[in-house]
Amino acid sequence: MIRALLFSFNWFLIQGLSSIRIMFSWYTDIDLTNKITTPSSYTSGSSTVYAKVASNTDTSVYSKSAVTLTVNTTPAAPTLSKEDKCDGTSIITATGLVSGATLTWSDGGSGNPRSVSTTTSLTVTQTKNTCTSAASNSVTPAPKTTPAAPTLSKEDKCDGTSTITATGLVSGATLNWSDGGSGNPRTVSSTTSLTVTQTVSGCTSGASNSITPAPKTTPTAPTVSVVNNCDGSSDLTADNYTGSLLWSNTATTASIHVTNAATYTVTQTVNGCTSLSGSGTSAPKTTPVAPSICVVQPSLCGPTTGSISILSPTGAGFEYSIDNGENWQTDTDFSNLAPGSVSGIKVKNADGCISTSVNCDASNCSPTETVTLAPTQSIKIADDQTTVKAFPNPFNDKVKFVVNTTQSGNGTLEIFNMLGQKIKTVYHGYMPAGVNNFDLNLPGQKNSNLIYRFSLGTKLLTGKLLQINK
Repeated sequence: MIRALLFSFNWFLIQGLSSIRIMFSWYTDIDLTNKITTPSSYTSGSSTVYAKVASNTDTSVYSKSAVTLTVNTTPAAPTLSKEDKCDGTSIITATGLVSGATLTWSDGGSGNPRSVSTTTSLTVTQTKNTCTSAASNSVTPAPKTTPAAPTLSKEDKCDGTSTITATGLVSGATLNWSDGGSGNPRTVSSTTSLTVTQTVSGCTSGASNSITPAPKTTPTAPTVSVVNNCDGSSDLTADNYTGSLLWSNTATTASIHVTNAATYTVTQTVNGCTSLSGSGTSAPKTTPVAPSICVVQPSLCGPTTGSISILSPTGAGFEYSIDNGENWQTDTDFSNLAPGSVSGIKVKNADGCISTSVNCDASNCSPTETVTLAPTQSIKIADDQTTVKAFPNPFNDKVKFVVNTTQSGNGTLEIFNMLGQKIKTVYHGYMPAGVNNFDLNLPGQKNSNLIYRFSLGTKLLTGKLLQINK
């Protein structure tokens, strides 16, 4: 009975039972002559040994049996590794496993490899033939998430570039531009469409929206042409532009009409880009007054021949015509004129402005020509008196007039001889209120008594002059 039971047994279990009912002895040979005295020397592998099973009370009664001795070893601790993925999970893998071993995870889980979504640290042991290894290294899962796609915006600038800016970025993210560029924001000059992704801890987002740069350029400054009119106005016109205009006087039209002398500037704006300024300077012109004339032979406009002298206005830059502006000359005298040759007498100033025409009926033959001089205003007078002073008086060939007037308007200062014949028109035209100075030059005159006559509005002043020819 015992023989049958002991054919297969556990070494350590039998060792424990031997002190109770039976006695075991172990031998390396079937003849039971070579007794095993140090069982602990068997540490690995399989061996055939022989067991002698005898009664504790009578050792002569025994049985023997061949036994295959197999030594089970404790497996080594497994090794854990992890892969933190971008989908919110980590893959935990145990390696260094004995074939057929059973794994025991510290969190009670199962499987190998394992997919986990927590951040709880894990260890694992392996068990084979009731022998359990030490715990593996500890691994802490750190699942990752894929960042959201960035958002791209642009600013198309007027210097030929566009600024591309990525937003919605995770701190510490690395950007990957579709054109291989770098930086954020970026300045580009091409029109190639761009996208960008961001990468955080190895996780790369989807591509951003696509954006196409459209750099702009600043337009050239408009050119300005100026037409100065003879009615005291100027017209300035912008040319060479394609955008919207803005003048320095806030006008937005192609042309502006002004009545003062000034420099005006204009810019054009195209696609939000504003040019440098073009400029033009207005210089309005005035039409000269109708000429004063002297028809030496009044019947000139009739059937006989004769001559015409222009008495005023005269001076540098004036030209004169007796045929309504078809022909012009700088000389104030027209002589040997055929009957009917005078159709209209006009004067043109240096600005090209032409007076209204007069005919022969306007003839006023004073002894000498009329000279128009521009007044010089110095100060305004405080009282309400209008005065005319001439000095030196007596004079030789030059005399200065100082006219104080309390009102402005068209005034005339004339010189007459004692017979009432007009010698000179010193000034005829607009006079501002205040002090106005005029110079008169009468060279080569004989000693004579003269009278000056000043009129302005309803005021009329006269005085005596004495010219002494030294």
